[in-house]
Amino acid sequence: IVTGQRHNSVNISKLGQYLLIVFALRLSLRLASQLLNYCERILYLDFNRLIVLKVNEKFSRLDFNHWHNAKINNLFNKVRESYTYRPGNFADRQFYLIQNIISIFANALAMAIVGPIYVGLLILATIPEFFVNIKFSRSVWSIHGAKAPIRRDFWNTSYYLTQEKFLAEIQTFGLQQTLLRRIDRLYQKFFNYQKTAIAATARQSSLATSFDLLARFLLTTMFVLRTATGKMTVGSLSFYIGRLNDFSNSLRSFFRNLASNFEDLLYIGDLFQLIDLPPITIAPKNGRRPRPPFKIEFRDVGFHYPYSQRWILRHFHLVIQPQAKLALIGANGAGKTTIIKLLLRFYDPQEGAIFINGYNLRAINLPYWRQQIGTILQDFNRYAYSLHENVVFGDVIKPVSEANFQRAIRQAEAKELLERLPRREKTILAKEFHQGVDLSTGEWQKIALARAFYRQAPILILDEPTAAIDAPSEARIFARIQKLFQKRTVIMVSHRFSTVRQADKIVVIDKGKIIEKGNHQDLIKKGGRYAKLFRLQAKGYRK
Repeated sequence: IVTGQRHNSVNISKLGQYLLIVFALRLSLRLASQLLNYCERILYLDFNRLIVLKVNEKFSRLDFNHWHNAKINNLFNKVRESYTYRPGNFADRQFYLIQNIISIFANALAMAIVGPIYVGLLILATIPEFFVNIKFSRSVWSIHGAKAPIRRDFWNTSYYLTQEKFLAEIQTFGLQQTLLRRIDRLYQKFFNYQKTAIAATARQSSLATSFDLLARFLLTTMFVLRTATGKMTVGSLSFYIGRLNDFSNSLRSFFRNLASNFEDLLYIGDLFQLIDLPPITIAPKNGRRPRPPFKIEFRDVGFHYPYSQRWILRHFHLVIQPQAKLALIGANGAGKTTIIKLLLRFYDPQEGAIFINGYNLRAINLPYWRQQIGTILQDFNRYAYSLHENVVFGDVIKPVSEANFQRAIRQAEAKELLERLPRREKTILAKEFHQGVDLSTGEWQKIALARAFYRQAPILILDEPTAAIDAPSEARIFARIQKLFQKRTVIMVSHRFSTVRQADKIVVIDKGKIIEKGNHQDLIKKGGRYAKLFRLQAKGYRK
């Protein structure tokens, strides 16, 4: 009895040890799985952050010439649609591939005991489906490239219907159904190409899958026959059929993940093609840094936009003396804004050159040059950030100066606007945010002016700066410009003669050429184009 008790005690002790070992192993596996899941999620987030920063940085530095190329715009659209998830999916999937490989290896060892040839047979049977998936991935990627204009039209139209700034006109003209029909037509047109590829893949996959099913059937039959003839036990039959199914499923999952990797890599290839786009505007890192004041010279400049044969400027000559107050006027399309873009070196002229203090603009350090210019362009940005951020964006190189902020607000006639905002300068300038407000076009122009004034640059460029600002505010703004910017160069483009008449020199441009220049009084006396336009505008005010 004592011996039996001791035997039972030993068995119970061993059983307890065994259970502890099993528990420890399962706990270790569970913790390892949780750790793997944690690493997978952290890697996905960090990798995505890196990709998003890299892509947005590249987009922000692209040459303006690139945006005129339809083929490159198709590439842009493909990258925009996929860069937020394709690279992350690719990185994430490597964890699944590791799991597949471990499962394949473990089950292959078990299967190899019966016969290595069976392992090879299952691998060969799975490969056809892999190549079908590879072919499908390539065809879908090709469709995205070849039919990119359809996709761009689709997303543009969808954007119009989902942005408030477009809705007023859409609802006024009753365009909702027209644009929805356009979206539906474009959607069906694009995805019909994919449906054709899907149908072809379904037929091919059905045939490819049959090889795997046939291999499983043959091996299962062989295991059953061996069991029937006593060469294998029923327990072994159950074990090997389980390993057979696990091995086959792991193989298929492995090859599916490989095919998905291949598809992701095609789109990641587009991403790298974007990142590797070479600059067109070559800016020397150690370029010249001429000191202000600046003398600006356009010498025999000829320019047309990329992929256009129409010359905007041709044999264009213009000298802007240091600290001059220059106004450019002319009809729409005369070339005024193009002159500003060339001066900011968004483009380089095809003929002639621009010189700054005698140095070719191409030889000047570009970031340094742009830092010397404060500007408000026609299509100025309206950032959905605080008023304070909208203004201090004017100079992010230097530490934020509250004194400069307040000065810029006063100069832009935006003090009253600031004081009536619910959170003053902390107010978000977008009504979709809590306590955010939406500004009128004229109020936005004041903020854009304040941003330009905040920089305190030697050159101030104003392209239609007060088109939506009330007349009294406009008069005060330009009175301040005349008083406070005496030692700086001011270049303004405007159709309002109340603005341009204050300039020291007025240049009238027509079809890319200067047809008149002088101050207001001189041009009125000449009785030319400027005088005619001035009287025409003045007549409109007198009525």
